[in-house]
Amino acid sequence: MFRAVPPQHVQSVELLGDMFHWREPTSMVSVGKDTFEAALPVRTGTYEYKFRLRDGSWFLDPNNPRTRSLGGNRNSLLVVGGCDEPVLHAPVYPYVFEQDDGRVCVRAGLRRGSADRLHLRWDEGHGLRRGPMTVVGEEDEHVLFEGHAAGSGRQLEYVFQLGDGRLVGRPGGPGLPFHLDLHALRTTTPAWWKDAVLYTVFVDRFRPGGDLSGWPSPSDRVHLEERAVGGDLTGIEEALPYLRDLGVTVLHLTPIVLAGSCHRYDAVDPRCVDPALGGSEALERLLAACTRCGMRVLFDVTLTHVHLDFFAFRDVIEKGTRSAYFSWFKVHGYPFRLGPDGDTGYEHYHKGRWQEPLLRLEDDGVVEHLRSTVVHWLRAGVDGFRFDATADVPMALVQRLVEAVRAEREDALVLGEITVDNTHGWLRAGLDAATDFGSQQVLYDLLWRRGKSAAACARQLGT
Repeated sequence: MFRAVPPQHVQSVELLGDMFHWREPTSMVSVGKDTFEAALPVRTGTYEYKFRLRDGSWFLDPNNPRTRSLGGNRNSLLVVGGCDEPVLHAPVYPYVFEQDDGRVCVRAGLRRGSADRLHLRWDEGHGLRRGPMTVVGEEDEHVLFEGHAAGSGRQLEYVFQLGDGRLVGRPGGPGLPFHLDLHALRTTTPAWWKDAVLYTVFVDRFRPGGDLSGWPSPSDRVHLEERAVGGDLTGIEEALPYLRDLGVTVLHLTPIVLAGSCHRYDAVDPRCVDPALGGSEALERLLAACTRCGMRVLFDVTLTHVHLDFFAFRDVIEKGTRSAYFSWFKVHGYPFRLGPDGDTGYEHYHKGRWQEPLLRLEDDGVVEHLRSTVVHWLRAGVDGFRFDATADVPMALVQRLVEAVRAEREDALVLGEITVDNTHGWLRAGLDAATDFGSQQVLYDLLWRRGKSAAACARQLGT
């Protein structure tokens, strides 16, 4: 239960934080005496959060003294099932995980001014061991440490030792060790992904098959965001020798399904290869050619929205509440008012003039549709998926889809597009990998904008 007591009398308060992600606020309920509450399910882990007022101002939780900050941005800190002060740790990813070499990596933060060093004490069934932890990063309030256990047993017990000898472990008493089943730390990420070199192909803009005499050169500036240029699957197949020479081992294709736009993130039929790209025959040839040259192929799948001509939405347009698919969408007014202006009557994706309907991702029919779609493409021969806008998808659905992928093919990969900072939540839900836009921005600062020193960027990447 989160409880907010605003610094002045207000009508409403919002809760934002890592419990899901910062872009999705939770409206808190007034319980009287200028106090607001919100109940959210939280698993073992650490969560930064803050309260926001209607005027856009923020305030910390006055009932929680724990905080965490980076770059001057200070948030309240909730630790569930982890260490008390001065150690920042919970027995889950990203604080503890198995490395590629089989060792168990254990990470923890130590509040500045509380101690000068941190040791890891652990037992894997072979007797108690102790080793120093190494500084790997710094934040405003914490120094971040990393240590390693061999990972040679079935169980791991561990506790942290401060420089003055104090032991800090799990809640319940001083020095109580954490207990972990090492088998549960083992990842299902396919081995071929470990050293993969990924190349993303925007299919319409890459190249067409055959004659390239009229195709723009790499130095040409093409401003055709909404208009198709003419790249296709045959063009990718013909470019495989070039891509192989670059060292590419995995192709990530932007959507190739029948859709309303050239980028095809607005699927009309998510199980049909767009004939403009060569259809299913061209895909079969491309997949076979990739197999011959040792390349894997990832498909891009949109989970959150569809085109207006998607079969289920067309049925709702025609039949309204009588449609078997009415519950698939977030409808608040029917008949719909399709057009550039005004309220459409349904929730839709917001980008420019788009009115692509959002799917109700909690609906059983939608879940089964998405599950059967990923299974369809696995049976067609793809090696895995990039899930678009994964941070907008309930973690329970991500987990369900990952399970469907694993059941169909154990060595398939699932990559998620995560645009928020707390990627670890979705990785714990089963993703093999996630985009890391935070690290990308740090690298931009170093290599392009040149606004930060290498040392400052290294400290940020260390967090």
